[in-house]
Amino acid sequence: MISYKINMFLHQYVYCYFNNLEKIPDGYVIHHKDLNKLNNDISNLELMTNFEHKSLHNINKKHALKNTTEEIIEDIKNRIKLGEFEIKYKLSRGIWDRLRKVYL
Repeated sequence: MISYKINMFLHQYVYCYFNNLEKIPDGYVIHHKDLNKLNNDISNLELMTNFEHKSLHNINKKHALKNTTEEIIEDIKNRIKLGEFEIKYKLSRGIWDRLRKVYL
């Protein structure tokens, strides 16, 4: 029987449990495929290297900022909540923060 560390995040625990791991390997992270950090379903979790994960999110940030629509800008100006933003646009908190700095 594998004993899990109490101090891991829920998404890490879920991934480890379903993949029979005691911990996430060093140099790896668990990525939420749909970018919704509240969706910890095993089908939404993916093991990636730190480098792959950072690269993926940098691509998403550049793409999101370059392709910001009037609807997104309007929602930011109307102070859309982070959770609604992540679900509606499939974009992360980092994008939400950057857009708020630009448009508020």
